[in-house]
Amino acid sequence: MYTESIERVQRFKLALRMGIPVFMLAGILLFSVLMQYFEKIPYHFIVIVVGVLAVAVYFQFYLIYRGFKERVTENITHTFTRDYFQKLFLQHKARHTCTLILFTIQNFADINERLGYRKGDRILYTAAQQIDFFLTDRGVKKPIISHFKGGTFLLLLDGNIDEYRILFEHFLVRMGSAVLDGVEIKGCGAIIDTETSGEFEQLVERLFELQAYSSLGKILVEDDKTDLNTLENEVLDAIRSSRLSMRAQEIDITTGRFFELTFKLIDSSGHLIHQNRFFPIVLRLGLIAPYMQSVLAKTYEIASTYPQYRFALEIPAELLRQRDFSYTVTADLTLRSIQNLIFVLQEKEYFSNIKRFEEILQSYRHMGIGIALDGYGSNHTTLLYLKDLHVDFIRFEGSFGKKFEDERYRALIEGLHVSAKRLGVKTWLRMIEDQKSVQAAKAMGIDLLSGNILGTIAPIETLIRNES
Repeated sequence: MYTESIERVQRFKLALRMGIPVFMLAGILLFSVLMQYFEKIPYHFIVIVVGVLAVAVYFQFYLIYRGFKERVTENITHTFTRDYFQKLFLQHKARHTCTLILFTIQNFADINERLGYRKGDRILYTAAQQIDFFLTDRGVKKPIISHFKGGTFLLLLDGNIDEYRILFEHFLVRMGSAVLDGVEIKGCGAIIDTETSGEFEQLVERLFELQAYSSLGKILVEDDKTDLNTLENEVLDAIRSSRLSMRAQEIDITTGRFFELTFKLIDSSGHLIHQNRFFPIVLRLGLIAPYMQSVLAKTYEIASTYPQYRFALEIPAELLRQRDFSYTVTADLTLRSIQNLIFVLQEKEYFSNIKRFEEILQSYRHMGIGIALDGYGSNHTTLLYLKDLHVDFIRFEGSFGKKFEDERYRALIEGLHVSAKRLGVKTWLRMIEDQKSVQAAKAMGIDLLSGNILGTIAPIETLIRNES
C-alpha cells in the first residue's frame, strides 16, 4: 500500500539521520589513526575497510529500522500492543494455566461522537490506569494489559479461572459503571482460562461471544471446559452431516394451528449443542448459509407433511438478501408448493437499500410465505422497517411478555399494538408467564401469544399426536 511505502521511506530517512553522523566520525577517526602509521595506505586495505564499514552501516540501519517496526506499547493508552500481548500470552501459557479477562467500554463510540476522539483517547488512557491500579491494589504483580481495539481491553493473569472469580466480580462492580475524566462509562466483561483452549484467537473470540450475551454488570464466566477446537469440529461435522434436533412450541392463535420451530445441533456422541454455543461459531466460520440450508431442508419436510398447519422459524435477514441463497429457497418453495411457513427476521442495523429489501420480501409473500419482524419495542431498526416494509407480523421483544403485568410495560405494548394494527400488521407477544397475563393480552387484542404457560417445547410429532 502507498501508506506502507511512505512509512518505510520515513523510517529509512530517520535511520540515515541517526546512523550517518556516527559512521562519519568513525571513518574520520580511522583515517587519522591510519595516517599516523602509514605514509601510503595500501589500496587493498582501503577496499577492505570500506567493505567492512558498508556492512556495518547496513547492519546498523537494519537494527534501527527493526527497532522502529517492533513496538511493545501503543501510543494512546501506553498498554501492550496486541501482537506483543499475544507473545506474552504464549510465554505464560507454556509455563502454566492462564486467565484472560475482556473488558469493554460499551458507550465508547458514543463518547467519541459526542465529545470528540481526543477526549475518547484520554478516557482510554484513564481506563488503562484505573485497571492497572485496581489489579495492583488487589495483589496482582506487574499486570499485563493490552488495548485490544476500540474501547476493549484484554488482561492476562497467571492461574486458572477459579482464582479470579471474586476479583472479576469486584472488577465489574468497580468498572461497570464509573466516571473517568468527568465522563460516565458503562462497562461489561467476560472471563475465560486456557483450560478451555490453548489458542489465543479462539479464546478471544469466545470472550467476545460471552460478552455479546451480557448486559451491563452481568458476570459472564466460561464454566464449560469443552475444548474449543473440539467444539468447532463437532459443529462443522454436525452441519456437514445435517445432524439437527428440531423442537416446536405451539402459538396461541384464534384461527388454525401455528407452531414456532427451534433447532439445535447434535454432536457425534448424540448430545445436543445449544444455540448459544454453536451459533457464534457458525457466524465466525462463515457457515450460516449451509446451516440455514440444513434447517430449511428439515422445515420443508415438516411443512409438506402437515400442510394444514403453519410453521415459523427465525432466519437472518441478510441471507434472504443474498441472491444465490434466495434463489435456492425460492426454487425449493416453488418445487414443493409450500405456502405455510413464516420467516421471522431480526436485524440490528437498518438496510439502506430498502426498495430492494421490500421487493425481496414481497416476492416471498406472493408465494404464500408470511414475514414477521422480531424485536418490536426494543430495536429501533424494527420500527424503521415497519415504516418502510409491508409485513404480516410484528413480534414483541421477550421482556414485554415477561413483564406484562407491569403497568408501564403494558402501556407501551398497547401503544405499539395499536400502531401495528393501524398498519394492518398482526402482533405477537412471547414469553408469557402466567394465565392472568394471557387473558389480559387477549383482551387487548394481541393476535399471537406464546410462552411455557401456553405450551411446552417438544417434537412437533409429539404435539400433534397429543392433540389427536
